[in-house]
Amino acid sequence: MFYEDEEMILRLARDEVTMQAEPLAPVMIRSLAGITNQELDYWELAFDAKTIKDGVEKIRKIRTVSIPQAISLFIDRGARVFHQRALIEYAEGDYSFLVWHDFAQGMRATSAMVKIAEDDIAGKTDRVLMKTLEELEARGLLLPTNQLEFYLNITAEIRKWGDLLMNDHTGFNLIDGYVDYTKTEMQKPADARGKFAPRFQTADFFLMGVKFGADLYKDSYQIVTGQIPDSKS
Repeated sequence: MFYEDEEMILRLARDEVTMQAEPLAPVMIRSLAGITNQELDYWELAFDAKTIKDGVEKIRKIRTVSIPQAISLFIDRGARVFHQRALIEYAEGDYSFLVWHDFAQGMRATSAMVKIAEDDIAGKTDRVLMKTLEELEARGLLLPTNQLEFYLNITAEIRKWGDLLMNDHTGFNLIDGYVDYTKTEMQKPADARGKFAPRFQTADFFLMGVKFGADLYKDSYQIVTGQIPDSKS
């Protein structure tokens, strides 16, 4: 709950800033992205082999999950470091909290794809979607008349992710597919993006997080399994 409260604070703060200056000035994006790239050099070293292996092993001792999902959970927990950084920057009145918030969302979106795909392979998609539809309707975010269209569209997208993981159990093709997907979708107007691309994150920062999460996933898989699967990137 505490983590969800923190995320709500950052989301509201982000909305406030974007309403005041939408879209973000390109010069601000370049400046903040430059700072982020410098710091990511440090974070790439922070996620060393021992940290990754110990983290994934700890997750698998606590939860009965596949190696791909354990790695995705490890990445999701790693994203919390950047959420914490966003909170610090926000408290100090520094606009760079936008970078770390959207960056963390990119990492989390990448890691979430593994569970979405595994749930689809396990035949859980319908149950999960029905629960989501009920929650959206209860919150007034989806009219009953739009439920069928929403269901069909999102089911079609989920099936694609499930197929990618079914045909390559390492998850590499799935992760690569999501990187390509977000690169394409984030170039579109917000209301024209696919269901698995965010509407409100700044594309530059979100895509940096997606790429960082994808690279971390691949490095982690190789470290944990000792295997180097074929991958297109």
